[in-house]
Amino acid sequence: MDYMDSNKIGQRIENKLIHALGRTISEATNDEIYKAAAECIRDDTMISWADSRKRIQEQGVKKLYYMSVEFLMGRAFSNNLINQGLYEAYREAFWEMGLDFDKITDEENDAGLVYTEMVSAKALLYNDEKTKLLLKTCDKEKPLAVQIFGSDVEAIAYASKYVSEFADIVDINMGCPAPKVVKNGDGSRLLLNLELAKQIIETAVANSKVPVTVKMRTGWDADNIVVVEAAKIAEKAGASAITVHGRTRSQYYSGEADWNIIKQVKESVSIPVIGNGDVTSREIAKKRLEQSGVDAIMIGRGAFGNPWIFRETVQYLQNGICIQKPTNEEKYETILKHLGLEIEEKGENIAVKEMRKHISAYTKSMPDSSSFRSKINTMDTAEEARKCLKEYFAQ
Repeated sequence: MDYMDSNKIGQRIENKLIHALGRTISEATNDEIYKAAAECIRDDTMISWADSRKRIQEQGVKKLYYMSVEFLMGRAFSNNLINQGLYEAYREAFWEMGLDFDKITDEENDAGLVYTEMVSAKALLYNDEKTKLLLKTCDKEKPLAVQIFGSDVEAIAYASKYVSEFADIVDINMGCPAPKVVKNGDGSRLLLNLELAKQIIETAVANSKVPVTVKMRTGWDADNIVVVEAAKIAEKAGASAITVHGRTRSQYYSGEADWNIIKQVKESVSIPVIGNGDVTSREIAKKRLEQSGVDAIMIGRGAFGNPWIFRETVQYLQNGICIQKPTNEEKYETILKHLGLEIEEKGENIAVKEMRKHISAYTKSMPDSSSFRSKINTMDTAEEARKCLKEYFAQ
């Protein structure tokens, strides 16, 4: 079949680019090539569907079937190729055209759901401009959950209504252990006042145009493990899902996350439960899913310095594929891109200082990374950072 021929796949991708943009493969950007390839996959889906329909008609067999022909961008790209048996053909086509398949398809966002930074409901109520900047996202970060925190019912009502205008989910934080948050009765402090927590969730549900979810810890401390009760309250209050981080507030991030209690939560409610805590690899994600029976896994600190963890985990869980770990070249290019985006958003002075910790995380466990981090932590300009990175990755 023509749509399985790698030579013809490459030709079709280039034809799409020429007809739509007047550009050849060598002139097109990665994003343009990605979209042209995705359109070819859509065409292949229709060809496969037409072939199947013809065979069924010739056989005189009546079939009832459902088929979605949505033109899904993002993480569906690789999955569609695998499901249609076209993964290797497209990968070979990209190789024959001199293109980096992994790099181009990395335009995908493999996270099934993206969360914003935690934002203060009260600050939104007071129309704080700096807080609103924390809500800035891009089209690729979809579906999007906006996480708000607070213990003031009026503020929660306003914030839920406000963010639900553009968010896909409103998430109530009942897990943050930071002293500056809990001292005001917010975050994990709500686990010591479940009646107020119930009011907060009910208020958010009543004012939001989109589903409301709740993130919580297992309790305040070892003597106050209330997560199962809190989960039941959240469900009754109208929450559509619950995320559980398997530590108490007093633990902060010490020790190990307790996935056994996360399993208890899953068994105690009927709404979806998302497990969180110490998921730092695709193998651990699979183990925790099987151990707890949760509906999904949330990855937080595990993505620090390793944004590829989402791509790796999704392919491993859904298709059993172990995607190759990023090369040093890919790490280098990603760091430079990250630095550029930080500068664009925050200016060079702030961006360079904030990138120190990120660069340290990206290069952790690499050869001579300790002395490299010492250099990175003294840099003050983007020029210094780029020079230092270039020298290190050239080794």
